[in-house]
Amino acid sequence: MKRKVISFGVFDVLHVGHLNILTNARAMGEILVVAVQDDAGVQASKGQRPILTLAERMEQLRALPFVDDVIGYSSEPGTDAVAVCRRERPDIVVQGDDWLYSGERTEIIALFKQMRTRLILLPRTEHISSTEIKRRISDSNRRDDEVLKNLRLLPIDGLSRYEEHDEAKVASLMQKIRQDGVYFNPLTVGTWEADGATMNIVVDGANRLEALRRLKARNVPCMLFDYRQIDLQPNVHYVQPDGAVRRASEFVTGEGERREFPPITREDIVRCVQEGRMVQSGATWHTPPCSVIRLRVPLAGLIDGSMTPEAFTAFVLQNENRGNIRYLQRSVYVCDEWES
Repeated sequence: MKRKVISFGVFDVLHVGHLNILTNARAMGEILVVAVQDDAGVQASKGQRPILTLAERMEQLRALPFVDDVIGYSSEPGTDAVAVCRRERPDIVVQGDDWLYSGERTEIIALFKQMRTRLILLPRTEHISSTEIKRRISDSNRRDDEVLKNLRLLPIDGLSRYEEHDEAKVASLMQKIRQDGVYFNPLTVGTWEADGATMNIVVDGANRLEALRRLKARNVPCMLFDYRQIDLQPNVHYVQPDGAVRRASEFVTGEGERREFPPITREDIVRCVQEGRMVQSGATWHTPPCSVIRLRVPLAGLIDGSMTPEAFTAFVLQNENRGNIRYLQRSVYVCDEWES
């Protein structure tokens, strides 16, 4: 007899955490049924209606090739999760490990025991949830003046690195910056409090930082954020037949030999900085919580120190008023050399 597995949930704004639960659930049996809570039930349990309707959420789940059936359920007796279990009689129920504490489960657990249904709780995928995605969407719509509050000129010697640089890319950057006489792509820096001190960790821009160091820059433009606000995930590299490497963080298609990097946390990166260790170039993928910008800053001022933090603030305001600051969505990768 084929084993039937059921997973219950809202599945609003489908994300990788949902997929991890469902793919693991499918591997435990031959039939996977996904039960989706209706809109009124979500309203009652969470205090607000879902972004997507029940029909939309069910249609998304039906499109997944490893899902065999999708059904709806409510919070009303006769059509609730208990009724679904009585009707479907699953061999296994798979949920996230927060399921036990996210509602009243006494009746359904008693039913599991009666039917000899196994309940398996899987660990939650870190740093992802529908609520988190909604926050990111809200943050991505921040106004330009809010973005500019994060733009700072920082001393280059006060910045910390955890990632190796790429010599070929550093050489290319140095040539380009010298040729143009400007630097235009601020580093992304995450701040972290440790042992009573603030660390400024360069989470995007190791090659740019090294290029500026070799060009003898004293200060560097940075987008400064609380590190906890910056999304982090392991990167994936695709090695092309000619040996060239493209990264998932560059939003490329998955062509070439796939090389995955192990998961890494912010705490891991902080320890790398504290211990002076480096990870491979491009092993991580950081995404800032708002737009990224391009601003052409004279290289001479960064080298001789005439571009002070105070002068930089005035410079930013002047260029904003003239429309000389370019804003880019954080959800795209732009390896540009902004033309004059």
